Amino acid sequence: MTDTSVPRAVQSGGDGFFADADGRDRKAPTLDRDMAAARRRSATGGNLAAALTISIKIATVVCVVELLIMLLFSLFPVAPTGPALAVFDAVLLAACSTPPILYWVIRPFIAAREAAASQLTATNEALKNEIGERVLVEEELRTRKYELEVQIDEIGYMKGLMEKQAADAIALAEDLSFQKQAMEASERRNEYLANHDTLTGLPNRRSFERQLSQLKELARARNGTMTLIFVDLDNFKAVNDTLGHQRGDELLVEVAAQLRGSTRDVDLIARLGGDEFAIVSTQFKHGRDAELRSLAERIRRALSIAVEAGGRVIPVSATLGIATYPADAADERKLLQCADRAMYAAKNHGRNRAVFYHDLEAVQAAS
Repeated sequence: MTDTSVPRAVQSGGDGFFADADGRDRKAPTLDRDMAAARRRSATGGNLAAALTISIKIATVVCVVELLIMLLFSLFPVAPTGPALAVFDAVLLAACSTPPILYWVIRPFIAAREAAASQLTATNEALKNEIGERVLVEEELRTRKYELEVQIDEIGYMKGLMEKQAADAIALAEDLSFQKQAMEASERRNEYLANHDTLTGLPNRRSFERQLSQLKELARARNGTMTLIFVDLDNFKAVNDTLGHQRGDELLVEVAAQLRGSTRDVDLIARLGGDEFAIVSTQFKHGRDAELRSLAERIRRALSIAVEAGGRVIPVSATLGIATYPADAADERKLLQCADRAMYAAKNHGRNRAVFYHDLEAVQAAS
């Protein structure tokens, strides 16, 4: 099978010689002609050798006959006469003239044979050289094939290495992505814990103060109002001391749920700490005091809870202090102070009630 990685110009033909790209032998015709001529010359030389051999055999026979005749004459010393003398003379003449004649007759054939032998030797040398070149080319082809196989092995190794590196890179990217997601989840969790009460899930004081400032700016930009409601539970300490902190925590969770149900989704509800909660609403326009009082009453009733334990009932209620921006305060810090003062005024006047800051003087005067 021909190696397709080697150009056809150097591929070996089917007869042992080289072939061009079109598949035809390049040197085969010339070598065939040389070999045919050498064979013809070899055949001619063979014919000359056969003729020379026959001539030598004839000369040898003649010489042998001459020697036999001379031997007879030496044994029987009788001088030949007549026909015998003529035969003897003819044989002697043939014996003497045959070698020179044969030499001059076969000399051209001997020269032709020598030329044919020289040409055959030259052709053999050319063939040897050609075979040597072919051996060198085949050796070069084997070397190139080996180099190509080495390169293919190296390419295969590099491909495997690159695939492994790609797999490692993908695994690393997936691991980094997982770590990033875990870090983002952890950051979200930390952010949530930093801004929310872990017990009730409501925003804590830190988050409340930040959002309060933002809601104040929103109300100012829209030329609206913002209402702050402080909520403080009554008798919460008695629940903790009598029924334990677990029951107190359950009560706080229940209060958070009641506040969510009593307000709107857009209202801000936060646990400031302990049994203190805060509500901020920006949905009321100027002159809607009746709606605010309705909201406060709804919250107060929702937080009127009877906590039972061991046949004993502990009544829990809520005291509310309410202040409005900008009617009661021009900034959020003063608004917090106003709501806090209203709440403590409500506690001092019987608890379980709601007091508006702008009604504070009337409440204090009534007491």
